[in-house]
Amino acid sequence: MTSQETSSIETMVREYTGKRARDRFTDDFKRLAQEGWRVTSQNTVRPRIGCMRWLMLGFLALIFRPHEVLVVTYERARSTASAGSPAPSSF
Repeated sequence: MTSQETSSIETMVREYTGKRARDRFTDDFKRLAQEGWRVTSQNTVRPRIGCMRWLMLGFLALIFRPHEVLVVTYERARSTASAGSPAPSSF
């Protein structure tokens, strides 16, 4: 990098939901790592059950809970020379 180029950080947040969320994360991780992205944080959130779910399922709502949501933050450094390039498409 020359003295005229400065670096900046790109950040991308992705949410993976459903039964195969971990598999989709693994596939994305491998692909994005090749593009220079790295994982900076990873959280798992379980949505609350909600009123409609209680009304429709009753006590079965405790058994059939909503799927977890995996929230992953990716980051990569880029130089100003590549600042004009478009960001990767999100899903």
